[in-house]
Amino acid sequence: MTTAIRTVDWGTLRNQLNWVNDLAMRDLSAVFQRSLEMDPRMAQRYLEEAVADIVATFGGDAALLTEGWLDELMPERVPQVASGTPSIEQLTKQVSWGTAPLFTGTGNTLLRLSSVVQQHVFGAERDTVKAFAEANSMRWARVTRGDGDVCEFCKVLASRGAVYGSAARASGVGMSGRENHYVGTTGKFRGRRLKAGRIRGEQKHAEKYHDHCRCVVAPSGGGLSLSLPDRTSQYQEEYDAAVRLIEGPITMAKVTAAMRQLKK
Repeated sequence: MTTAIRTVDWGTLRNQLNWVNDLAMRDLSAVFQRSLEMDPRMAQRYLEEAVADIVATFGGDAALLTEGWLDELMPERVPQVASGTPSIEQLTKQVSWGTAPLFTGTGNTLLRLSSVVQQHVFGAERDTVKAFAEANSMRWARVTRGDGDVCEFCKVLASRGAVYGSAARASGVGMSGRENHYVGTTGKFRGRRLKAGRIRGEQKHAEKYHDHCRCVVAPSGGGLSLSLPDRTSQYQEEYDAAVRLIEGPITMAKVTAAMRQLKK
């Protein structure tokens, strides 16, 4: 019997996550306005508790949405729940960074705290999918936001499709580099050209998400069609064009710099 191919509905998933994130930002803005009536030290303690509550509430909602999405897509697979909300120690450290402008007068506290909250809202989706993929021996792909405001770092990782998974799958940096190029049976040397292959994306790269990053991840395999957005192919083309500008070993830093140069 042929297994039906199920397709990921990216629009619905992202709209749901954006909605949860918007609600979290609304609550964060409200508690921040209250904190302005307090002295910096009291405001910091108040925001530590408030941000922890917001992350637990809306990060939990994002995780539940993702679990339901996975269950509908692949009900026969082993269900797996991510480890849960971040530790109090982690959030305390992040809120300390976020509230530093209250003491220094330099920086935007609300902007910093919004990046912390958003990290954990979208992070709940990412962690849930990764745990699910690991439990079911599946790979996962990184999918960028759809509004065009995507950094080059995320483009490189998203362009690879569903290659991430276990630490073993994503631990190497398969740097393309260059190799000698010879012609046919004559063996005539024709110079140097790019090797086949591309930056694999070290695990430390694959797991990185910058401030305000809205990348999501999705599992691949088991009769599931990712139906990656068309922009994924565009990222591949941008990557290839950037690599042609690079001399010497190909690194993530060099590739992202070349991609930014091509945009000018």
